[in-house]
Amino acid sequence: MSGVSILSKLDYDNVSAISSTLLNLPIFIVVYIIFFLINHLLKQTELIEAALKEVTVKKLEKDSMYNDLKEAYERVESITALKERNRIAREIHDTVGHTLTTVLVEMEAAKRLIKKDIDLAESKLNLAQGQVRKGLNDIRGSVRVLENGQDILDFYSDIKSIIAETEKHSGAIIKAQIDYNIALTKAQEKVIISALLEGLSNGIRHGKSSAFLVKLYLDNEKVYFSLEDNGRGADIVTYGFGLRAMRERILELNGSLDISSKLGEGFSIYISF
Repeated sequence: MSGVSILSKLDYDNVSAISSTLLNLPIFIVVYIIFFLINHLLKQTELIEAALKEVTVKKLEKDSMYNDLKEAYERVESITALKERNRIAREIHDTVGHTLTTVLVEMEAAKRLIKKDIDLAESKLNLAQGQVRKGLNDIRGSVRVLENGQDILDFYSDIKSIIAETEKHSGAIIKAQIDYNIALTKAQEKVIISALLEGLSNGIRHGKSSAFLVKLYLDNEKVYFSLEDNGRGADIVTYGFGLRAMRERILELNGSLDISSKLGEGFSIYISF
């Protein structure tokens, strides 16, 4: 608060009394009092500036944390995909190696038998031919998986990674009650992953949430997903771009979306398919 603001709060009588008192004091005491007041005001100003700076820094940290979460999840996706590609490459190596070894053994046997027992030699060649076909089918299947990178990623591993990364970057506590045996379509998986990311980031950035509860379960052949937080909440829910996009994707899958929030009682997302 400035010196002008302080003086404006004093009534006329007080100002007159202070002025009269100052005039009757020795000049050095008056100067001392003036310097004391100026120094006090400067210190108050510094404290206010420091507080404003801290608030600004915290806001920037919250904004950057959301970007950090997205980048961290993208890194997890890349690492997971790379690990899965390496695993498939090892499987191809092992499968092809075993298949070719079997084929060579059968062909060597056929070569030795061709002059002694033509029927047995032909049988060995047929076995070798069958092994070659099997090896080719195994390779084709692995290549199809590699061509579709999204299929490589495991839905439940993604959920665990998102939760772990969010706890690491935000300090929030996230409790998960997940049924890991539910068979979901790729479209449903994408919606749930998107809802989880949107709910966590909004809860931390806007709701100042420090704790979350994630649920995914099956009841009467219907899939239910929910995300609840302990944030500030709001009496009126504003559907921003993220929530609108989420609702559209859920409706396309003939699902339902319910948003529940109340000021001081957190924010909740409920999805069912």
